[in-house]
This record gives sequence, C-alpha cells and structure tokens, in this order.
Amino acid sequence: MSSRSTFFKVQHGKMEVNVPFKLFEPGTTTIRPTEAEKLRKLLRSQYPWLSDNAVDVILVNAKEEMARILDSGKTAADRARDMIQKGELEKALGFLEAHLFINEDDIDAWYLCAEALMRLGKKDEGFEAMRHARSLAEKKGKIVRR
Repeated sequence: MSSRSTFFKVQHGKMEVNVPFKLFEPGTTTIRPTEAEKLRKLLRSQYPWLSDNAVDVILVNAKEEMARILDSGKTAADRARDMIQKGELEKALGFLEAHLFINEDDIDAWYLCAEALMRLGKKDEGFEAMRHARSLAEKKGKIVRR
C-alpha cells in the first residue's frame, strides 16, 4: 500500500473538504469533468445544504490549492524556465536576480539568467552570466575541461 496520500485538503469557510488528486489531469490544474461531477455529487449528498455556487467555489479553491502544490515542488530554475517559455523575460530576469542575490552558487539559475539576458538583446551581460555559470560548474566538478 502506498504511503502517498490520494487526497489533499481544501477549506470552505470552516468546513474542510478532502479533494482527490484524480480530480485533475496528472501534473496539471486541469479538472477532469467526470471526476468533478463525481465530487459534486458526493459533496451534495454529504452536505445537502451546499448550493451549486458553494460547490463551484470549492472546485475553484481546489484548483488554486493544486496550483500551489504543483508549484511547491519546483526549483527556482524551474519557475524561471516557465517564465522564459511564456515569454516573460523581464519577469524571469527579476526573479532570477533576486534568487541569485541569496543563492549565488545556483548554476542552473545563472544559465537561465544568461538565456534571458541574451533573448532581451543584452549580449555582453548574457555572456558574462554564462561565463560565471560555467566557472561555478567547473568549481563544483560539473564540467570536465579537456
């Protein structure tokens, strides 16, 4: 038997609802319509006083909580990579600069900083960030020079 939970908790006022992970497509916040209908029926049978709007709010809260759960497993580099893929280069760069102020040895973040700078047309700064990332990688034994 798996020790991993199949549910997560969502608050609705003072009520706590166990929401099944299978409500969502794996690794996303996309709600599966058939699972949403099952949860809707279950909630209405257990709590007959809940209105349709209240159940809708529970589903919205579940979606927000799932987004938080998914995001909590991401590294700073993962978050920045998502921003870069969305074309949010300035946002990614600001995020990376703040992260690197605290975590100055994060090689992946330096490489992504270089990528964002290059895409923004800041070639000299991008190359400098790339050189710094490579230097860190060499110091940590991540790159073997020939």
